[in-house]
Amino acid sequence: MSWETKKYSARFSLKKREDFFITSKIWYTQYSDVEGGIKKSLSSLKLDYVDLYMVHWPLGIKAKPMKPLHKLWPELEALVDKGYTKSIGVSNFNTQLIWDLLTYARIKPVVNQIELNPQHAQTELIRFLIANDIRPVAYTPICRIGHEKSHDFTQEDLMKTLAAKYNKSVPQIMLNWGVSRGCVVIPKATSLEHQVENSQIFDFALTEEEVKAIEGLNQNIRLCNKVGFFGGFDLFA
Repeated sequence: MSWETKKYSARFSLKKREDFFITSKIWYTQYSDVEGGIKKSLSSLKLDYVDLYMVHWPLGIKAKPMKPLHKLWPELEALVDKGYTKSIGVSNFNTQLIWDLLTYARIKPVVNQIELNPQHAQTELIRFLIANDIRPVAYTPICRIGHEKSHDFTQEDLMKTLAAKYNKSVPQIMLNWGVSRGCVVIPKATSLEHQVENSQIFDFALTEEEVKAIEGLNQNIRLCNKVGFFGGFDLFA
């Protein structure tokens, strides 16, 4: 363990539970037993509660029997009432599903976790979520370098120009772009070096024109699009 790693480990060891925001999800096979699902997560995490519990997919495709969202959501709300989670949210929901959910939800979803990056900008979905006080959470915010469908934005002239202007890396520009659009960004990082780099995106601000210019790189290409996983149907937002 390096000195840097020891320093960060020591810093985290001094934190209290309330200093962390811990999230879990109910997997699509657990929709028939929502309370059992969160209890399993809490047992694995050795926690009494999580701060956010999300519906992973818009439907329990392998739950027996299948359960519609208007029956599933009240069970999520009950988890808040019982103190198992502080808030609830959704993931991979499109505008129509969110709109329908809002017609009967007693407790609104606080987030919608969706794929958001410069090649899949989803500008109108973000606009809808923010207008309804639902925070967009961006997964794959810097795409996936080396993925067959992932565009290499490190070679884009616009991104290289912005990186030079702000003395940042292209991934840092992409993360700041996400934050500038009102999103929470959750990049994957397996090394301490990248974790630190990902955190150093709040000391500069892209202009409105620059944010729109990056949106102009949108290709409507989704990386997470396992159509065959759901029997040949595209269920991603």
